[in-house]
Amino acid sequence: MKEDIAELIRNDIIHLRFRPGDPLSENKLAEEFQVSRTPIREALRRLSLEGLVTITPNLGARVADINLRDFQELIEFRIILERGLARLLARNATPADIAEMKQLNERIQREKTDDLDKLTDFDSEFHHLCRQAGHNQLLADHMAMTQTKFTWVMRMISYKPELFMVELPNFIVAMEKRDEAALADILVEHVEYFIDNMQKET
Repeated sequence: MKEDIAELIRNDIIHLRFRPGDPLSENKLAEEFQVSRTPIREALRRLSLEGLVTITPNLGARVADINLRDFQELIEFRIILERGLARLLARNATPADIAEMKQLNERIQREKTDDLDKLTDFDSEFHHLCRQAGHNQLLADHMAMTQTKFTWVMRMISYKPELFMVELPNFIVAMEKRDEAALADILVEHVEYFIDNMQKET
């Protein structure tokens, strides 16, 4: 249950229902989720470890602020992780993993949406499938945390993650060929394209 609550609050933060600096009342959240304060407190602690929530003794929890200096380190860390993931994808991706990626591509092609929420959801699903196809839980856990923060910033600047949708067919081909270099190029270009757009907005 506490994992579910953490995920729900995380989604509320990412989708800007709770904005940076907003207080997160344990009592109000407990009432909303119809649970005691204990699982709320545990969920907030988990989110504080991810850098999404700031907990101050005697003051309680708030949605964390975006620190652009820290974000620069996060960018560097994510690019390192993406290159590592490319290596794992080339080695470990199964036919079932590739089939799931193809299904995602088919849904994207059918919907051809311009809706920011849907585009963000597609982007999140793409990264989830990549982490899953790497078959390394430790790397997947670290990537999930960094990608959550990227998604959070993405929503704040109303960035539309269109590049990966254009490149997804080529990405699938690279998975099938187990082409580590091509996979790394696409993953890193996806991050750098986002960074370029973020710099234009800030």
